[in-house]
Amino acid sequence: MRQLLVAAALLGVACGQKREAVTANTTAAVSYEQACNRGKLEACVKLGVISENDGEWAKAIGFYKQGCTGRVMSGCRNLGRLHQNGRGVKKDLARAAALFQQACSGDDMSGCTSLGFLYSTGQGKKDAAKAATLYLHACVGGNMHGCFSLGFLYHQGRGVRQDWEKAAALYEQACNGDSPKGCYGLGWLYANGKGVTVDLAKAAALHKQACDGGLAAACQGLGWLYANGKGVKQDREKAARLFRQACNGGEMWGCGNLAELHETGDGVGQDWVRAAALYEQACNGNEMYACNNLARLYEKGRGLKQDLAKAVALYERACDANDMGGCTSLGWLYDTGTGVARDPKKAAGLYERACNAGNLTACTNLASMRATP
Repeated sequence: MRQLLVAAALLGVACGQKREAVTANTTAAVSYEQACNRGKLEACVKLGVISENDGEWAKAIGFYKQGCTGRVMSGCRNLGRLHQNGRGVKKDLARAAALFQQACSGDDMSGCTSLGFLYSTGQGKKDAAKAATLYLHACVGGNMHGCFSLGFLYHQGRGVRQDWEKAAALYEQACNGDSPKGCYGLGWLYANGKGVTVDLAKAAALHKQACDGGLAAACQGLGWLYANGKGVKQDREKAARLFRQACNGGEMWGCGNLAELHETGDGVGQDWVRAAALYEQACNGNEMYACNNLARLYEKGRGLKQDLAKAVALYERACDANDMGGCTSLGWLYDTGTGVARDPKKAAGLYERACNAGNLTACTNLASMRATP
């Protein structure tokens, strides 16, 4: 089962600042429109958010421009986000950066974090040190996403010297400011004893707080703790519910871990067909261990029709993406001539690659090959 890990895509590498929520009922929209027509530009920006949520990009752009021109910085920042993602306009990272900078200079702290995100991820010019400066400015200005993002840079040692204690302090600050990601990051540190003393019970409580806050990866992490009885009493049924919640929230690790429970019948009814479907969902979401497990089902004909060609292709995909389980399984197929022409030399190469990366099964298989005359 996939272990409790921090997903880089989750903790800030692929997640920028979200747009603010705006009530979108008809009465509110009419009220915003009336206020916008009277020159209340904050209301124009709110109309832009409603238009964006409805997919009316031209209207959203117009309202955001109106607000930005009138120095309502959230309008500049939201317009920058559309340029960043190419929604309603041609994708233009330079224009996005300029608008985020305008918002940040106008004391919109979310604009600072959005600009930091561009520098952190290299969307435009990559400069993790500059990202750290922007995140610090936002954090000092009360933006919890900035605190979290700066904590993640200290967690990774990007743009700043790695410092687990500073990461923990910043995650805690973000968590106390109602940032689910901050709670999740702090929970990971408590689970792994980085910058804090290992405390699995506290890790579980923080994962629950983040999961309750809508963070799918935290639900997956909490599910793993329940599945393995770490910091909480082991409860595979509860783990299955949490994995399902994570999977439904778009967290592919949750789909893969739920698939494993359906495959073994642990905490849920054994269901090979359901396991295969979940592995496929996770594999399509680029979780390579799920591709490896789906390949095994194709190899054995469990939950779907046996198809050795598909098994080979999936093992190759996983191995090419550095999943050593995939390399080991592919090596076994070449070792035994299952679904492919037998090729001991290729099998040995795959076993050796996986063994050098720490896969014990591959080491055992390689030793067995070498011991056989």
